[in-house]
Amino acid sequence: MKEICQFLGVSSTTIRNYERYLKERRYEVLDSGHRKFTGSSFTQLYDLRFMSKIGMSIQDAAAVCQDDSIAARIQAYVQGEQEIRLQIQYLKASLREIEEVKKCLGALEPGQASYSFTNVPGFFYLECERDGKLLNRPDEMELMKEWTAKIPAVYYMNRDVMENSSGSEWSYRMGLAISEEHSFLVPVNHRAVLHIPAKTCITGIVIDENSQSLSSSDYRFSGTCLRNALEYLKQNNLELAGQVFHRMVGSMLTVKDSKGNVVTGDLWYGLYPVK
Repeated sequence: MKEICQFLGVSSTTIRNYERYLKERRYEVLDSGHRKFTGSSFTQLYDLRFMSKIGMSIQDAAAVCQDDSIAARIQAYVQGEQEIRLQIQYLKASLREIEEVKKCLGALEPGQASYSFTNVPGFFYLECERDGKLLNRPDEMELMKEWTAKIPAVYYMNRDVMENSSGSEWSYRMGLAISEEHSFLVPVNHRAVLHIPAKTCITGIVIDENSQSLSSSDYRFSGTCLRNALEYLKQNNLELAGQVFHRMVGSMLTVKDSKGNVVTGDLWYGLYPVK
């Protein structure tokens, strides 16, 4: 067992898991519980491992490996190709988002980044809370699971909400976002998913100092992060023209704030639609 596991690059637990789905094994399991492997044993287990590594479940891979039809094997490879291509697209999307975060962080060196006009591409937004609590309906929980499985192509983003008409009180809603370009990676046809079209925004990094709250219901994130941006809009005679979003860039980083003071906090990339 030790030698064949070393050769295949798997654990003994994996071999035993394979056995659950092999109707006819090419090796013996002795009364002592030890397994007696041969070269023929290896080819069977290698074939199963090969199939299971192209995106198939072990159960499905075992079924294909025990099917003597060439057509069934080719069809399995076709499915495997599709899975691998999707994985490649996911990795490319992830690389792009990593580059976006690096760009944001780089803009803070050596000092605080300023606001600028940016044409922000459209994206899909999954708001992950309702009434201060995470979504808890079965379909919504499954949806969040599918989205978070695609991090970092999917990224964490808050939606800021004005609580009264005077604009003096804001709060935020936790959520996840993915670009229109990469939205095929996750389900977007759901009532909890919003489409945010492309728009011109004032964008910039904001610092949220000493973040310690566990939920948005008891935490003044928006007041901290919005203050400077709203003041910038006012000074430049600009008005908000849509919903405000803040994308998470990094937590607990030490930087200079707008006054030149050294502070530690979470960094967010703010998107403020303007007209």
